[in-house]
Amino acid sequence: MAETFTKTAEAPHQHATGGVFGAKALGWETFELARNPYYNVLVISIFAPYFASQVVGDPTLGQTLVSAMITLAGIIMAFVAPVLGALIDKGGYRKPPTMMALGVLCFVTACLWFVTPATETQSGAVVLGFMLMATGYVAYTIAELFHNAMLPASGSPKSLPMVSAVGLSMGNFAGILALLLISSFLISENAPDFGFDKSMAETIRITGPLVALWLAVF
Repeated sequence: MAETFTKTAEAPHQHATGGVFGAKALGWETFELARNPYYNVLVISIFAPYFASQVVGDPTLGQTLVSAMITLAGIIMAFVAPVLGALIDKGGYRKPPTMMALGVLCFVTACLWFVTPATETQSGAVVLGFMLMATGYVAYTIAELFHNAMLPASGSPKSLPMVSAVGLSMGNFAGILALLLISSFLISENAPDFGFDKSMAETIRITGPLVALWLAVF
């Protein structure tokens, strides 16, 4: 009976074929290329610090809110992930929920444009930014969960380590490239303004729609 159960559990992927640069592998790897700038640009390097310092207006309180946002997303995923994991283990659909999560991520990321610096007339920007970032982080994590579950089907068993390595390399490359381009052409002191109002942090806020566009394209 144990042998039968093992064969049944392995059945969905036992016929997976293809190499590191096969069509299925490239699809899995390109997902890493698409999603990494979100984390590097928005969560770590550019938008979250902007939210803490210029939207909240108090860097200490702002960092606390960013930490609370990540904690809230983690708590939500603590309840959601086991349910999604059970659905994945039962052989449920993976691409449709991945695309739904990515759609939500694209939408809320593009909406970060509306998170303006703190002013007396824009007090709602803090709540808006907090909710958009929390929703985006949850959607990002859900997409990652389903994406990781699709790795065994992306190529032959012997090629999977390299598929994973190439995907991670592509993701790191995309994240570093995005940071370099944004830092050089948008937010550096000597960068042209391209018609953006720097006093309203438009060169920083535009990173949300740009990351959403990158994600949608790739």
